[in-house]
Amino acid sequence: MNDSQQSNINMLVLAWITTISDCLLRIPLAIVFIFLSPNHNDDLALETRTRCCYSRGCYAGFFLPVEGEYYMKQFDVEIRAAAESEWDQVWNLLERRGATDAKELAESRFLSIFQNRQHYLPIAAVDQKLVGYGWVQNYGPHLRSGQQLFRLHDLFVLEPYRKNRIAAALFESMKEWSQHNGASWLQWNANPTSTSFYMRLGYQPIPEEDEGFPFFEIEFAAK
Repeated sequence: MNDSQQSNINMLVLAWITTISDCLLRIPLAIVFIFLSPNHNDDLALETRTRCCYSRGCYAGFFLPVEGEYYMKQFDVEIRAAAESEWDQVWNLLERRGATDAKELAESRFLSIFQNRQHYLPIAAVDQKLVGYGWVQNYGPHLRSGQQLFRLHDLFVLEPYRKNRIAAALFESMKEWSQHNGASWLQWNANPTSTSFYMRLGYQPIPEEDEGFPFFEIEFAAK
């Protein structure tokens, strides 16, 4: 065997070793991506990685493509009740959400809701920037039974921050607030584009009279 043949064999072996090593490195990355992907088992991920209460901060992350691979961008997300001084940022979220009227009228309603303990308006903040909000209301005790119905009105996250469990953390915050304040039921109607989000959290829509807006309900155990 001459030197040229030996060199070709060495190059072939090196190529096979490189290919096998690359595959072995990709397998754990693929497993990590599957189990930490924002679309995989949101309920489990919520419990283990972004478990938040309405008075605590939380951690979240999302994957970004880099030359065919994925890496995780990490950042801190704070889930808490909105502050009165944050109205301008809240208005920005309301405007992006859509179906708003005049800013002055919305501000008056915001201040009224802010001062009413039957409402809870949590926000999601990243580096002090508000990137999402929710709104849930306690309709009060039923006249005869005393049972309390809570209604989830809004859940919104800015598009660049979606699919990283911020919406799930906001939802969990409103769910915990409702249960903590004596809710018998938490109900909401989802629009067609958000129905799959709630289903990934483990909730199934109930047939309701508002066609096109699936109805969801959580019944809390009586205390």
